[in-house]
Amino acid sequence: MTTVLSHRPSEGVADLDALHRSNLEILQRAGVTLILGTDSQASVVDEVLKIQSLGTLQSEQLLRMLTLDTPKWIFPDREIGAFVDGAEASFVVLESNPLDDMRALRNIRACYKSGQRLELNERAAEELPGIGQQLVHTLMSRGIDAAIAEYQRLKAEEPDTWDFSEGQLDALGRAMSQHGKKAEAVAIFELNCEQFPRSSNAWGSLGDSYVEIGDDIKAKQSYERALELDPEDTELREKLEQLEKN
Repeated sequence: MTTVLSHRPSEGVADLDALHRSNLEILQRAGVTLILGTDSQASVVDEVLKIQSLGTLQSEQLLRMLTLDTPKWIFPDREIGAFVDGAEASFVVLESNPLDDMRALRNIRACYKSGQRLELNERAAEELPGIGQQLVHTLMSRGIDAAIAEYQRLKAEEPDTWDFSEGQLDALGRAMSQHGKKAEAVAIFELNCEQFPRSSNAWGSLGDSYVEIGDDIKAKQSYERALELDPEDTELREKLEQLEKN
């Protein structure tokens, strides 16, 4: 299973993409059957697009892994992923040909299961992929500066392709904090405050991250700013009072 997308720490790996590329090439030469999966909250389509960017597998190979190899491995007793008599009539209809552009996998027009058309969740169909999930892999493989640069580039060049809402960076910052990457978390929360300067939540999260690295002065300043924006937030006020006691 590929799992090139991962939240796991990668310290000591100079070039994570090169490592994944080498591993995939070794497995292919050895004749190993590859299936798709992630080691993070990313979708399998995110995994496909990431592997394609490595240049080790062609679109035809990836599409076969996605529609045939992986589902057959997960459901070995079901007749799926085949146009033969008796096979399940379960499939999706895309807006365009993924062999021309694999991003077409995100644009599903219709979905059928056992010959019956399913109602698509219109809201889910319209949701954009989260920028936080896109950035986490850059951050883990190439560092915080590269991740911030990618955020700024994508926001300038592809503003309608990604979900740039406040919660995206907030979730990314919290994920970095949970993985012990406290300095990276601070940088992400600082970026979120730059992007959403009127958000009390953004400033509160930044204050929390400063507390984690022991910078009580900046934490106090962040909490004060958060309370200016939301004076009714009792939790923030308690955090600020606790800092002032220390």
